[in-house]
Amino acid sequence: MRKKKKLTPKRILKFVAGTVIFLTLPTLLLFGFLYIKYNEDLPVGEKTAQADVLANKMLNALNYDAYKTTDYIEFTFKKRHHYKWNKTENTCEVYWKNYKVNLDLNDSSKSEAFQNDIKIETQERNALIEKAISYFNNDTFWVVAPYKVFDEGTTRSIVTLENNEQALLVTYSSGGSTPGDSYLWHLDEAGKPKSFQMWVGILPINGLEASWSDWTTTETGAMLPTFHKMMVLGLEIEGIKTIPDSGRTYYYPNTEYYINSEDKTEISLDSIKDFKSIIKKIDSITCTEKTAVVTLKTEKSTFKFIPFSSCKHQSNWCPKGRNLIEVSPGKIVHSSFGEKSIDSLPRYLEKHLLNNGKDIVFSENLTKPVMIFTSDSTKNRNELKNTFQKIFEDFNSINKSSEEILSLRMVLYTTSISDLPPPPRPK
Repeated sequence: MRKKKKLTPKRILKFVAGTVIFLTLPTLLLFGFLYIKYNEDLPVGEKTAQADVLANKMLNALNYDAYKTTDYIEFTFKKRHHYKWNKTENTCEVYWKNYKVNLDLNDSSKSEAFQNDIKIETQERNALIEKAISYFNNDTFWVVAPYKVFDEGTTRSIVTLENNEQALLVTYSSGGSTPGDSYLWHLDEAGKPKSFQMWVGILPINGLEASWSDWTTTETGAMLPTFHKMMVLGLEIEGIKTIPDSGRTYYYPNTEYYINSEDKTEISLDSIKDFKSIIKKIDSITCTEKTAVVTLKTEKSTFKFIPFSSCKHQSNWCPKGRNLIEVSPGKIVHSSFGEKSIDSLPRYLEKHLLNNGKDIVFSENLTKPVMIFTSDSTKNRNELKNTFQKIFEDFNSINKSSEEILSLRMVLYTTSISDLPPPPRPK
């Protein structure tokens, strides 16, 4: 029988060294191959007026005007990070794993971090906010990079390629998580991006190329990418949703509900004759499995709300009286105070929305409040528009000052709730 050799320190060291070489050598060889094959020096471009002309050509090819008037972008990056980005307010909700961070991109001290919907007040908060900012800077760049070629701190130059085509070199001296990065954009004849090469601090190989050839035209008309290929890697961008900024546009019951509603069909208040016409149009849309959106436009703002519809909600909608407040042109009605002038709406609407069970005569919690809008069927559109505008502006004021995200659930009836029959008794 062979005698077992003793494990000496020398033999252990040889075994460990052999294992390390076995595991790392293929990786080193692969990296060496990729480095030799793909690594390129940063090209020297000509900083001429022609560079700005080429940059503007790229922006025009992507409908930059539509991007500028896009207020909100939502997307998921690589199935790992989800974003709800309000460009106008410069805020973003960032989601990953069981974390959520509400980023204030103007003042990070106002940002908030949550784990499993519980607000984090410990030192971990700052680390999560920094991580969310890093995710945001990287992931949004893969979505909107072409629209950032004129950002503050950028320089643009023309690079003539070996095939005599012109490419656009953009260098960022500031901004983002890694200032100093450069990108060489390869464009088609119309100026639309096909790919770019990267000279960035985060990558060990200079000049790696990633595709920019998979585009989608969003609801606002802005063109955004859905996929990038870099060597054998794929970067997926899914669930893209956009909302335009029409001066300032507000959505009800809330922005998230509006975005996630499908087959939306708009009803402009300027196109209707009276209240009866609104009810009729809403029912004609919703009873065909579509979503009715009533739109009110003023000089400064646009208001879009999805009202209750008997076709979609009558089977599961039966709120308690304490959760209801009635509003009609000139007055408000509630079971606790009877009838009041509509001038008192801000006071009572705030109690209605924020009561959260504190007062037994007002709403049970933040998810329960419902507003019943009632009117004579012949009430003309101008009177209706004035009342709707007051409701929206009063709600917005309350929502803005609230720590909670509120919802304005509105039901339209031609009959006052005091005249409605009681709900059926449960079986």
